[in-house]
Amino acid sequence: MVDIDDIHPPMPITQCGAVGKCMSSPASYADAANPRYGAKSDFRTAEYADRKLEDARQKDIETHKANEAAIAHNTAMRTTIIRLMEQAGIEATYRRPKKGSRSFIPKQETVDAGFVEDLRRVFPVNDGFSSATTTSRCTRWPRC
Repeated sequence: MVDIDDIHPPMPITQCGAVGKCMSSPASYADAANPRYGAKSDFRTAEYADRKLEDARQKDIETHKANEAAIAHNTAMRTTIIRLMEQAGIEATYRRPKKGSRSFIPKQETVDAGFVEDLRRVFPVNDGFSSATTTSRCTRWPRC
């Protein structure tokens, strides 16, 4: 049995995104890494770009560590509220006819209840760390 006193306000989550703000090409750092005119070094540029990327990664790791308590709290609050609603007889999902279906027996689609959408909005549980950590490889050259 879920008690209403177990529900607390959401905790704020700071988004990770320092890695995403880094320039994608190390050559973009050429002017910042080589301050003297005419003395451009690819090695120095690569070192500078790598250092910037490592600093951004450390910043994202620190932000994610600071968010761990808030993510755990918000996840617990989501599950508590969903359990409370289920005890009241309100399901988290429902089925409805698929929009645009013109068949005699329309296809059904499963949709999240409105309160679940509200919980996703009010109790955020994603700080963007996983997407900042993983990278995707370009396979559609030259449209990357």
